[in-house]
Amino acid sequence: MKLSKPLTQAQILIRDAWIKNMQWWPGGKRFFLPVKLDAGANLREHFMVAAKRKETQRGYGALAVKLIGPTLPCTVFFTRYSSRQLDDDNLPNCFKHVRDGIAKSLHTDDSPLHPIRWRYAQEKAPHCHGFTVEWTAG
Repeated sequence: MKLSKPLTQAQILIRDAWIKNMQWWPGGKRFFLPVKLDAGANLREHFMVAAKRKETQRGYGALAVKLIGPTLPCTVFFTRYSSRQLDDDNLPNCFKHVRDGIAKSLHTDDSPLHPIRWRYAQEKAPHCHGFTVEWTAG
């Protein structure tokens, strides 16, 4: 019998976060992941490290779709929590790969012509890093 590989630290964080932090309300769904997102355009890292980071972030988006199961059309709200604020062009950039993972899991594209609208916000949280993904219908 072949044993499966042990969970990575990121997978453990995701598993624990969605169990504790899923919130449901009429017309929408939301959950929080305690994962730090940085603006990828400003990072200087080895290309293999960047590829792994992008793959992991796309996995966060796919997990969000798997857990919440939104119906199209919908609006997706991303909120980033960090001790430092990003400027307005880096904020959407830090969610790029999460957004790509969501769009791919829904079998659609993330262009403006498709049925998903994307909204971004950020809040200052001195001792907390993470982000929320929220869905509302329409």
